[in-house]
Amino acid sequence: MNIRDRKIKSAGALLRARFDAKVKIVASGCHEWQGCLQSRGYGQIRFDGASHYAHRLAWEMANGKTAGKMYVLHRCDNPKCVNSEHLFIGSQADNLADMRAKGRRNHRRKYFTLEEKRNAKIAAQREWKRRRKIAAQAPNIGG
Repeated sequence: MNIRDRKIKSAGALLRARFDAKVKIVASGCHEWQGCLQSRGYGQIRFDGASHYAHRLAWEMANGKTAGKMYVLHRCDNPKCVNSEHLFIGSQADNLADMRAKGRRNHRRKYFTLEEKRNAKIAAQREWKRRRKIAAQAPNIGG
């Protein structure tokens, strides 16, 4: 048992009470986190000077520590959900397969076609010319 596991166990009732106070049960059966959310919608809770994912902590409080670098995944696809019955353990490959199977693939591209680059460059040049024209027409203030 590592230091973090011992701290979770020793925090015990106090941590559990803080955790439960930030949970709301909704009609879907999800236990939605009402505390701090990170940018992707996953709950976070601070204890012992560090932030922890709420769903991961929920899993660990119900089932014990996860092995290695395993992920805590959501069956319900609700990132706010901390219901341990809606959570399961899996690898990164399991997480990606689950995402594809449920049609949650992120379609943000990291590249642009030549046409898109060309159009962006032309639009930037037009904007630059427009701003220079406005600046030239404005009266010289303070000079």
